[in-house]
Amino acid sequence: MNKTVKRILYAVFALLLVVGSIPVSAPRVDAAASVVPTLYCNDEAWYKDSDLPLVRYYSSYLVPVSIFSMFEGYEVVVDRREGEFMIANRVTGVYMTFNYKDSYAMNDKGEEFYFISHRMYSSEYYVPADTVCEYFGLDCEVYSSTYDGSVCLRISDSAATESLAQLLLHYNPAALGVETTPSDTKIEPYAKGKKVYLTFNGIDPRYTERILNVLRQHGMKGTFFLTEKDIKENPETVIRIYTEGHAIGIYVETVTEGPTLNFDDAMNQLGRANQMLFQLLKIRTRLIRTDLSATDTTRILAGVHYENLKYCGYVLWNHNNSSYIYNYTEESVRLDILQTVTGRQTPVVYVPNTEYCTLAFASAMEELSKNESYTFLAISASMREYNYIETIQ
Repeated sequence: MNKTVKRILYAVFALLLVVGSIPVSAPRVDAAASVVPTLYCNDEAWYKDSDLPLVRYYSSYLVPVSIFSMFEGYEVVVDRREGEFMIANRVTGVYMTFNYKDSYAMNDKGEEFYFISHRMYSSEYYVPADTVCEYFGLDCEVYSSTYDGSVCLRISDSAATESLAQLLLHYNPAALGVETTPSDTKIEPYAKGKKVYLTFNGIDPRYTERILNVLRQHGMKGTFFLTEKDIKENPETVIRIYTEGHAIGIYVETVTEGPTLNFDDAMNQLGRANQMLFQLLKIRTRLIRTDLSATDTTRILAGVHYENLKYCGYVLWNHNNSSYIYNYTEESVRLDILQTVTGRQTPVVYVPNTEYCTLAFASAMEELSKNESYTFLAISASMREYNYIETIQ
């Protein structure tokens, strides 16, 4: 096949990207992996690490081509019948097409060159990470641990906010030694005075906007744990929560089978909710709260399911006030919030979506805002978790 014909075929293949591409399947969070992650995208572990891991090939590191679809503006197109695939940045117009069978590639400038790609796990195409990242202007970091022998690789763009060392502190701390941990790594945010975490489950149009108004009035930040239904039915409120600087987590409405947790169902909910968040805000979250994380069901979650959640990179947060009892009065909820903030070493306050709880919250925040010894912060996934299983105080 001469070069002219090849270029015509590549041009036709590139056109598919614009008018009718066949994208790699949308991301989802699968069941927990049995090993720590080897691949990272920006501030998250690669969601299919257990099925499509990092591969070392002589002196190169190979990554699955579908990992590039995780970045904003990027798309991956695959034609398995012809053994061809493409990585493209729709924003910049930069792309590379690859022919697995004949070991060559061509870029958007029409330059053709020798390039070996590989077909590996689940017939996924793999490419050398450093070569592809360099062409697209993505950062590629490799970390080889001298402590536990593990190797990991991260691909990132300008959306990354955490260092690779910070990710490893969360996902694989055994890989880090003191001398390899950067001095600017912070597990807890700096705050003047006592740190207080305000948390909310779900969105109720009757109350959530009022709660957001109270937080904005007093310059406070909170954390909202949302279900996939919350995100789907209230996109404008989700956008407001995020743009006003509050954290977003996922609330898992777990399904039980007798005395155990239906873990697959929970993981599927997390995957769908994170996909909705990514479509709406271009973010994903590792913060979770579940109805099986309260004190009376600790035994259910404290075993393999909790460890699996941690392996998947999720951070479980509970609360340590008692205002989730819905037959309380407005005054009792107000006092409960105040007592939690003043009496707990690390106050994690939960405010239900009810009329009297919203009124009690507004009253308590009005009183607490006058005391400069408290700082109200949003929760970060890089912080130490607080839950009834391990750390609640």
